[in-house]
Amino acid sequence: MEKLPEYLRIHTDGKALESNIVICGDIRITAITPRLIRIEKGNWTDRASMTVLHRDFCPCELTVSNRNNVWEIHTEELLITCIAGVDLADGLTIQSKGRVGF
Repeated sequence: MEKLPEYLRIHTDGKALESNIVICGDIRITAITPRLIRIEKGNWTDRASMTVLHRDFCPCELTVSNRNNVWEIHTEELLITCIAGVDLADGLTIQSKGRVGF
């Protein structure tokens, strides 16, 4: 089988901007946009997916605080709370800041 010609290949960049990434224990939280959050537990990957070919969108303005292993991450649109060392189902919440619309 022949290789796909270069001009037909889709070039991707699955790595997000470092400034948009917060690590909470074994959880990596990436703000792709102020509303689009990627959450990975355990083995992280920076490869593109069928859904997102490029994760290096514009920088998101993040405010991050850590108090007693409770991380709070604020984007323009969301408040994400992550408790390090606790199962995701029990230690992660995402709240909208109430803005509606696109």
